[in-house]
Amino acid sequence: RWGNLTCIETGGDDVLAFVRAIDGEAVTCVFNLTETAAAWPKAVAAGAALTTINGAAAGAALPPFGAVMMRGA
Repeated sequence: RWGNLTCIETGGDDVLAFVRAIDGEAVTCVFNLTETAAAWPKAVAAGAALTTINGAAAGAALPPFGAVMMRGA
């Protein structure tokens, strides 16, 4: 595996967030792992979304099983 993986504390088990980085490029990923909506983690700054899943939006409450992948850390 290349690059670095840095986990971000989200305050619970419902949301998984991490940054994957290599050679000055980074992608921040945020996943709601539950079947109910989850609050956007305060430790994650919303950025420009590269892709979203299940209607999720950067910085907003995450829908059930929603995810956002954003450029930058």
